[in-house]
Amino acid sequence: MKIAYSANPSSMGQTGMDVFVMNVKTFQVKQLTHTGNGDAPAWSPDGKQIAYQDNQRIVIVDSAGIFKRAITTSISSGYKPAWSPDGSMLAITDRDSRIMLIRISDLTLQPVNQGLNGTNPSWSPDGKRLAFIYDDLYIEDTDGANSHLLTVIGNISHPSWSPDGQSIAFAHEINSQRHDVDILDLASKTITTVTQGIQPAWSPDGKKLAFISDRSGQTEIYTINVDGTGLTQLTYNPSGGICPH
Repeated sequence: MKIAYSANPSSMGQTGMDVFVMNVKTFQVKQLTHTGNGDAPAWSPDGKQIAYQDNQRIVIVDSAGIFKRAITTSISSGYKPAWSPDGSMLAITDRDSRIMLIRISDLTLQPVNQGLNGTNPSWSPDGKRLAFIYDDLYIEDTDGANSHLLTVIGNISHPSWSPDGQSIAFAHEINSQRHDVDILDLASKTITTVTQGIQPAWSPDGKKLAFISDRSGQTEIYTINVDGTGLTQLTYNPSGGICPH
């Protein structure tokens, strides 16, 4: 299994964020971008490409870091890309906090939530719905219909739909000093706290979550089993690792 993440490679004499890929088994790390503008990386479903945020553009790069393609311009802008399960589209947040869908083949833009702003889109495994944040957690169809409020606790960010479609993980700000990684069971609507941290992302088999924590005194990426056991630190970056995927 591999994790893509963004980090500040200050140990290499650079500034800004770049995209890295780590092999979780060997801990081998490869730096994919060297512009100082790489953030919010997201794997394509086939594992061959990574979409990421470059300033206000969305860029796609192959997993070797060689071939790049700009998907949005600085005019249309785009933040925090999320691939559709079939790899044909990206969901992004635009500069006006609207969720947009981009068809990869022809770069057509389609707004989703016409009447409600939102951020941090996450696709359901069947590609029919999106989870997103508007202070609380919502889901809706990809055409903007059937919007449902799922939580009423506020201060939620970074939803991540489980591979089996039964749960959504998210970060919940308890106060300025504490953020929890929670899992919402969609059937029962129960919320379970797994650990403290932010930006959860599911493993492909649905057994683990990657997330960010500063519990070591430095912002790093960890993994944990969904039952809260098996905490493992993955990165030991002097400047911290952010945004795992």
